Amino acid sequence: MITRQIAIIGAGISGLACAYHLQERAAAQQIPLELKIFEASGRAGGILQTEKKDGFLLEHGADAFITEKPWALELARKLGLESELTGVQPEHQQSAIVFRGRLWPIPKGFYLIAAPQLKTLWQLPFLSLRGKCRMLLEPWIAPKPAVQADESVAAFMRRRFGEEALWRIGQPMIGGIYTADLEKLSLAATFPQFREMELCDGSVIRGLQRRTAEKEARGPRYRLFQTFKGGMQALTDRLVQVLGPKMEKNKKLTQLEKKANGWQLQFADGSHFEAEAVCLALPVQSAAELLVSAAPAAAGELAGIRTEPALTINLAFRAAEVAGLPRGAGFVIPHIEGYPLVGVTWAHQKFASRAPANGILVRAFAGGAYHRGLLESGDETLVKLTLETLQKILGLTALPLWTKVQRHPQAMPQFEVGHLDRVRRLRSAVEKTPGLFLTGNYLSGVGIPDCVHEAQQTADNILRLFKSLNPAR
Repeated sequence: MITRQIAIIGAGISGLACAYHLQERAAAQQIPLELKIFEASGRAGGILQTEKKDGFLLEHGADAFITEKPWALELARKLGLESELTGVQPEHQQSAIVFRGRLWPIPKGFYLIAAPQLKTLWQLPFLSLRGKCRMLLEPWIAPKPAVQADESVAAFMRRRFGEEALWRIGQPMIGGIYTADLEKLSLAATFPQFREMELCDGSVIRGLQRRTAEKEARGPRYRLFQTFKGGMQALTDRLVQVLGPKMEKNKKLTQLEKKANGWQLQFADGSHFEAEAVCLALPVQSAAELLVSAAPAAAGELAGIRTEPALTINLAFRAAEVAGLPRGAGFVIPHIEGYPLVGVTWAHQKFASRAPANGILVRAFAGGAYHRGLLESGDETLVKLTLETLQKILGLTALPLWTKVQRHPQAMPQFEVGHLDRVRRLRSAVEKTPGLFLTGNYLSGVGIPDCVHEAQQTADNILRLFKSLNPAR
């Protein structure tokens, strides 16, 4: 059989997972494959980056993945990393929300925007009496008729639960996940299960009651969050180790040209590479720029997917100087509270071995749709804003031992209303460009499991192409 050449551009979790699945499945199907991975920077892993400093373990990107979507967990097991998995510490399986400048615990059993028990909703400490009454009306509000049109998360929450629940609960809980403006965020592309509950059960609350009875939804689901004892970078480090010499770093792709028998790649260092197929595992805007000439229809759809920045601010403290931290994994902050942060994680409490015995590690999040301007702020300004927020909410006045700020300018693609239709058009345009493949967090989900699953599906599509090209033996 003829050996097929594939170039994967980008060595983040999407590119590495695609390469691993390609290698595994090609061997199983006896498809001869020459695989190359090109990474523009000097390190693999993309947004997954773990740093160790003075006994602290810092995450500059995602600090965990959810096992409710099984693909990242399955990959970790295949890579022999199962013994390295660890979950949220049992005594801290709780989070809080800021209401009028104070922290209030999110009740057990609460699921993103509501709870199955009306008693829980009535006792919510972060809603006014009027807001609680409006939420409790939800089971008696008629469902919106089944139509094809998408709607925003804000529109859905407003008609189901009211304005106060939208801004006090939905915006920090859902908007924080996507760093998004809920007035633009697509319900169908992000949380279609809520629309399904409305249609099938007549109510989100009734739907949650059914899911609880079926043991599918169990409170804050902290036991479903997993990470690695040595940090999330362990996943991409192991992928790099398994893939071996197939990857080249500091190779920035500057031009992609379609040829009769495949693709020619030109890099910033002046080198070239030819392959029958190419997979772009890049941030969405970078992929759009590369495809302007080679696949203009696909480039146009990609360019229409906006992104928002994400920033992490890690602060290390002496435990003796910080007294009275609340229990739990951290808290989220509604935008209407007026603070510059999206949320805060007590990293040393959330997962074990994130700080020495005499240390405290705080991880703050900023940026997104409501604070995109902070991307241009200096490190000192971001640290100052974080400390001021901690002082106002918690009374924390200690000065950190050191701080680390990380910026991810295009980290969060925005799944805006109509996103699913855009992705369908994008996939159609790509299918009309033989040998071109895309994978990344802008297609079907921003989480690590979503990226792994999308990458695996892309790898399968590549192999289907190669099988169609290889003559039968």
